[in-house]
Amino acid sequence: MNQINNDIILATEKASHDERLDPVNVQLGERVRAMRKLRMMTQSDLGSQLGVTFQQVQKYERGKNRLSVSMLLRVARVLCVPPELLLAGISGDDALQSVEGFLSASPAQVAECVNVMELYSGIADAAWRQRACELLRLLGEATRHAA
Repeated sequence: MNQINNDIILATEKASHDERLDPVNVQLGERVRAMRKLRMMTQSDLGSQLGVTFQQVQKYERGKNRLSVSMLLRVARVLCVPPELLLAGISGDDALQSVEGFLSASPAQVAECVNVMELYSGIADAAWRQRACELLRLLGEATRHAA
């Protein structure tokens, strides 16, 4: 009976701790997790590219630890996404428009995105994947500046 009481106390303490998590950190963590999975990366893969342990990545993804601005930028760079995509809608900013633009893409654009993701996932070496992301980022910047 005493063990049951201890289990109930521990469960109650855990629930109250989880309730204290900042919803912004939880939402941001969920987005990091979704993008990591979309990139077919493990927490260990992401952690090694960020210079942190997989446990730290796990805490970021659960919202238990806050992402600093510098770490958020590093995460975005490793995941090949603009930082505003991770933040869109969380703080009521206008970055949600970029997400809506992506979601309203034509079937041909979606097919292109899927093709790029398939090609990207075929690159076994993490350093080469990072180079591919950097190339795409530079091409996107060049195209925006030329327009």
